[in-house]
Amino acid sequence: MADKNLNPMNQKVYDVSDNDSPLNYNQMLHLASNQYGKDPEAIADLMNRIAYHESAGTMNPAMQQYEGGPGRGLFQFEQRYRDKETGELGQAGGLTARNRLAQLYEQQGANIPDWLFQDRMQDPSVGFDASQLTKEQQGMLFLGNVLMGKGRTLEGMENTTDWWAKHHHIAGGRQDAFDDSMSAYDLKYKPTAEEMAFNY
Repeated sequence: MADKNLNPMNQKVYDVSDNDSPLNYNQMLHLASNQYGKDPEAIADLMNRIAYHESAGTMNPAMQQYEGGPGRGLFQFEQRYRDKETGELGQAGGLTARNRLAQLYEQQGANIPDWLFQDRMQDPSVGFDASQLTKEQQGMLFLGNVLMGKGRTLEGMENTTDWWAKHHHIAGGRQDAFDDSMSAYDLKYKPTAEEMAFNY
């Protein structure tokens, strides 16, 4: 039970073989691990923690932002963006992350999967809806956004709150609220001393 608690998104970690299709979740985790010199389990933990906060503790891949906001999925990639001053619609984070992941597929000489194509996703009034993807696909969207985003990095990810504010919630989310989420996450998912002793 403790092992599952450490990985609430239920994703395999670093199980990479030569038979894996190009750029499945594990291959991407391997790419990120190699590129940034980070342990794949630590990267998965970072993703789980951010997903926990962004999904309001639900870990629900179909999560939609409360009160009709544009955030979608585990990582709340915005489906639509409206400029607060002009009211004009523009490209939102969901489509940006989707395009970065598509570029990563192309860079690796792999075909872009069908699930990265949604009807009218280029239309700013529609956009790309991450909540239509599976947990694993949303994890790949997150990783592709980091791997291909200009100025994005996993450096400093050990300070989860600071990394989240600088590289995921770039608009400057409330770090105190994120810290509260991390305390709740640890209470819910960290194994007890008894569980750790049982597993080792």
